[in-house]
Amino acid sequence: MAFQGYPILGLVVLLGLLINVIAVTPSYDTTSLNRSSFPRGFIFGTASSGAYQQEGAAKEDGKGPSIWDTYTHRYPGRIKDGSNGDVAVDQYHRYKEDVGIMKEMGLDAYRFSISWSRVLPSLQPFVTLFYWDLPQALEDEYGGFLSSNIVDDFRDYVELCFKEFGDRVKHWTTLNDPWSYSLGGYAYGALAPGRCFDWQQLGCIGGDSRTEPYLVSHNHLLAHASAVEVYKQKYQAAQKGIIGITVAVNWMVPFSDARQDKIAARTALDFMYGW
Repeated sequence: MAFQGYPILGLVVLLGLLINVIAVTPSYDTTSLNRSSFPRGFIFGTASSGAYQQEGAAKEDGKGPSIWDTYTHRYPGRIKDGSNGDVAVDQYHRYKEDVGIMKEMGLDAYRFSISWSRVLPSLQPFVTLFYWDLPQALEDEYGGFLSSNIVDDFRDYVELCFKEFGDRVKHWTTLNDPWSYSLGGYAYGALAPGRCFDWQQLGCIGGDSRTEPYLVSHNHLLAHASAVEVYKQKYQAAQKGIIGITVAVNWMVPFSDARQDKIAARTALDFMYGW
């Protein structure tokens, strides 16, 4: 979602927390709240969604198709109004304007993602290396994150990013919310590449939710570990950056004290955090 007149700056977030929060009415006076109320070094910033949701310019400057380009055109009904990311909010052409807005707001940092299928700042860049837009060529060749082949290709891609941008980027995120990618893309069919448990009835492209989300998550972990390893061994000492991962933090409680509800909650928590 975007605020009128500020297409990219839809939601200002505190990057130092990286958690989901619930809005509540404060029980204290906020009129005197300012930067001095926070610890020295606290980073105030903004974040955009994945590159596909922001950039547009879907076929410009040599960009290849990602699984989201394919998904939104193959299944236009999955998005309520049939829209896609071909143009989005056109950040590809308007990024200078957006950075100017951030500077005017007095922000320190901007978290955004690099499009793997495109391999492009006055603010500290917090770069996400994979925000679900897998190159369609890798999906076609071996099934993308269903195959362990993805680990080597992901390592090659992130190393290219480290080489090209590491002199300016000091904060790297390997994967954004891999839990949602695994379930949404391989169990429910609600996210690209659109595989789901009942693909014949729901019109997905196939899939087996009994195994595929686990395979994808396993390969996520291997890809993340491989990226961190190459950064720490070859680039961190010279570039002096840090690297991590962004994960969802949903919490589940039993619906009742019944044994089956407790087991269900424990199973859900294990699938969320057990990785």
